[in-house]
Amino acid sequence: MRPIDLARAVALSPQAVRNYEEWGVLPPAARMPNGYRRYGPLHLAALKAFVALVGAAGHGPARGIMAAFHAGEPARAWETLDAVHARALADRRTVRLLDAALRTADGRSAACGRGSNSGEQPLGAGELARRVGVTTTALRGWERAGALSPPRGPTGHRRYGREDVRDAELAALLRRSGHGLAEIASVLGEIRLRGDAARARAAVEERARTIDRDARALLSASAALAGYLALREERSGPADGKPPS
Repeated sequence: MRPIDLARAVALSPQAVRNYEEWGVLPPAARMPNGYRRYGPLHLAALKAFVALVGAAGHGPARGIMAAFHAGEPARAWETLDAVHARALADRRTVRLLDAALRTADGRSAACGRGSNSGEQPLGAGELARRVGVTTTALRGWERAGALSPPRGPTGHRRYGREDVRDAELAALLRRSGHGLAEIASVLGEIRLRGDAARARAAVEERARTIDRDARALLSASAALAGYLALREERSGPADGKPPS
């Protein structure tokens, strides 16, 4: 199989195939008497696994995984794949946390004046602390972590408006659920960035769908990788990093 034949099988250029071999993404190709590369089914399986991994995990991790196997460092390859799964799990947990926070925000706003602070004067630190059931010291800690960002009044004292009260109530809820301040600050920052709960909720739902699609793609890529490794072992013995004979 020529470079162009291998490239056409996965809609790449022959130069890309040569680059991938040079980078260790593909096992070394045999050379014909005229010096041209000769590829076989093993190379095609490796290239298909790599392309699938790129679609599921990105070019960097995919290249790292394949190159590590071909360098005889399977532990590094598995660790890279584990990191991809860990990142996906972290994203899924963040989405779930955001969804719960936004649902709570909706429920608070729908309650008759409770939690939304609609039509009310801004609260001082002591008043807000009593409202959410924490100390003023805790509020200052939340502010240092970025979970709260109240403006200062003319006297320099913090004044908590409607959105600040919402953020404080969400922070208190999430703290009671055992979440860390850094995680809470990230959630509340996302809500503030989106401008309103409806837009944030739409973004969260789209992100959840993307995570599901990526999970399925990663499953398919893992199957392609497993198939390639099985073929490689069949031709060269246990996966010890040595090129197939």
